[in-house]
Amino acid sequence: MVGETANLRPDMLKVLQYLRDKVPVKNKFIMGKQRNVQCFRGKNMIETLLASKYAQPGASPFIMDEVAALEFCQILLNHGSFHRAKYVDVAFAKGKKEITKKKIAPDEDNFVFSNDETYFIWTYTNPTSTLTWVLGGLLLLGIFAVMMMPLWPSSMRSVVEYASTGGMWLVAIFIALELLRAVLFLVVYMATFGKCNFWILPKLNDDKAGVWESLTTGLSIKWKGEDDKKKKARKSKAKTASDSTAAIEGTTEGAALEDITEGTTESAADAASEGAQASEDGLGDKKNN
Repeated sequence: MVGETANLRPDMLKVLQYLRDKVPVKNKFIMGKQRNVQCFRGKNMIETLLASKYAQPGASPFIMDEVAALEFCQILLNHGSFHRAKYVDVAFAKGKKEITKKKIAPDEDNFVFSNDETYFIWTYTNPTSTLTWVLGGLLLLGIFAVMMMPLWPSSMRSVVEYASTGGMWLVAIFIALELLRAVLFLVVYMATFGKCNFWILPKLNDDKAGVWESLTTGLSIKWKGEDDKKKKARKSKAKTASDSTAAIEGTTEGAALEDITEGTTESAADAASEGAQASEDGLGDKKNN
C-alpha cells in the first residue's frame, strides 16, 4: 500500500468524495468479514468520472480521457480508498444435495484497478457534514430542555401542555376518521354486493397528494365495471381514429396513383401525336421530291 486516503492532495480528496456519492453501489455479503459492504464495478467508476465536471477543461485535477481516469483510480486504490474483490466458490448442503454458489471475497493481494465488471469494495466514507453536526446538537439540546421541564416557568409549561393536548386530539380525530371511512366502505360494499366502492376523503392516505388535497377531496364512488367501460370506450375511439387515418392515407395514395396514371397517359398521347406528325412530315417530303 503506497499510502492512506488522508495523504491525498486536497483536490484529489474532493474528487474521491464526489465518487463516493455518485458511483452506483450494491450492498453485498462479503466472505471473511461476515457482513454487508458497499461494492461498485470498476467500469461504473470510470464512467462516472468521465461524465463529471472533472473531465472538463480547467478542472483540477483534469481527467482528460480514459487513460487519465484509470491512472487516477489506481492512485485511489493504492491509497486504500477501496480494494479489489473477487468471486470465490462456496459449497453448502441443501438437503441431500451440495450446491455451489459464487460469493464475493476481498482480493487483498491484487492492487490493479481495471475498467471492467470487477467489483471493488469501498473502505472510504465521506466525513460527517456540518449540517449533521448542527442537527445532532439541536436534538441533544431539545432532549436536555425536555428533561429540565420541571424547572420551566409555569407559563411555558402551560403552553406545552395545551400544545400536547391539541396534538393528541388531532391524532384521535385522524384515527376516528380512518375508522369511519373503513366502516362506511364496508357497509356500502356489503349492501351493494360488492358493486360499489364508496370512500370518504379517498386521497387521505395517498402519499402523492398534498395535505390540502388529501383533506379537500370529498367523496369517491366507483361502480364495478365502470373502469372496463371507460377502457372499451378509449379503445373504440383509438380504433376509429386509426381507421380514419388509414382511410385518409388510402385516399391520398389513390389520388397520387390517379395523377401518375393520368400523367403517363398524357405522355403516351403526346408521344403518339408527335410520331404521327413526324410521319406526315416525312411523307410530305417524299412527295415534294
